Amino acid sequence: MLALGSLLAACGQATEAAPLTGGQTERPAPGLTRVAQPRYAPTDFQAGVMVLVYGNDPAFAAKSAALLDRLARLGVNSVGFVFPIFQHGPTATDVFAHDTITPTDTNINTFLAQAHRRGFTVMMRPLLDEESAPFSGNWRGSIKPADRTAWWQSYNRIILRYAQLAEADGASIFDVGTEMTTMQGDTAQWVSLVKAIRPVFKGQLTYSTNWDQHFPAFGSALDFIAFDAWYPLQVAAGADPVPAVQSAWKPWLDQVHKDAVRFGKPAIFTELGIASQRGALSQPWAQLTNVPADNEVQRAYYAGTCAAVKGAVSGLYWWDFELNPPGENDTGFVPQGKPAELEVGRCFAQPGIPN
Repeated sequence: MLALGSLLAACGQATEAAPLTGGQTERPAPGLTRVAQPRYAPTDFQAGVMVLVYGNDPAFAAKSAALLDRLARLGVNSVGFVFPIFQHGPTATDVFAHDTITPTDTNINTFLAQAHRRGFTVMMRPLLDEESAPFSGNWRGSIKPADRTAWWQSYNRIILRYAQLAEADGASIFDVGTEMTTMQGDTAQWVSLVKAIRPVFKGQLTYSTNWDQHFPAFGSALDFIAFDAWYPLQVAAGADPVPAVQSAWKPWLDQVHKDAVRFGKPAIFTELGIASQRGALSQPWAQLTNVPADNEVQRAYYAGTCAAVKGAVSGLYWWDFELNPPGENDTGFVPQGKPAELEVGRCFAQPGIPN
């Protein structure tokens, strides 16, 4: 297996042409690693990863720069900046940014500016977080606000604020919501929100539905439809894992294709990944307790999944990269420093070209 440094070097440096960044393209300062194959049009393939950011690290700028250089060397051309917003439990009506856990506007600006200098397309993605005691037993897909009208007013306010920030900071894509299953039937409210965003954000708009849902009716108001692709994959014991994973994707890709045809929209995967632990293929959305680490399961998933999906959708974002990765012995989703990271580089060596 190639060492990470060798593979990153093989991915090459970027051209000097101006990429699609959504803002002013700046000539890079010495030492920055440029995106090797940037996007020049909204229809270009999104060779992406999601960067999940909690809090406001004192070394935020330096860690952002180092991570973005690393991603550019991997062949990534699109970065989702994911950060938490909150509500106090599943029936609450007030959606808010946390004083210390949600990144500051200054840090968001810093990350996007760093990304643009390297030629990345940036998707801004506020994510309703349920990692708090009042959500015990619930998640963002099961919220039932006590006053639905009040919830929508609050959600509109915070999403519009971040859409305005996304425009000011030069993001190219804005994700208006994620996996909000119990709220997806409020078609008129989602369409109204999208219409309210259009005047303040000039880039593309999407929404990320969970893998177990067909795309909701308001998809017609969006620029492309997106799926958090935690599809369970049935792989026989003893099978060669990479081709078996590739084959196991077929029924799910057929389902996604039907939704794309129904709306006449491109489809992308905004979350794609698996924990690095034994047995994860059947429940890729889960990180199980007391289950041994298995980096090879994660690596085989990345390799087989790339082979299956890269030519079938208009973009994919691996979940997830972080400013403070947990290390190679971690059993979670982060691929940094694990064999799966090598597969990101192999997958994106030629973005958008079917295998």
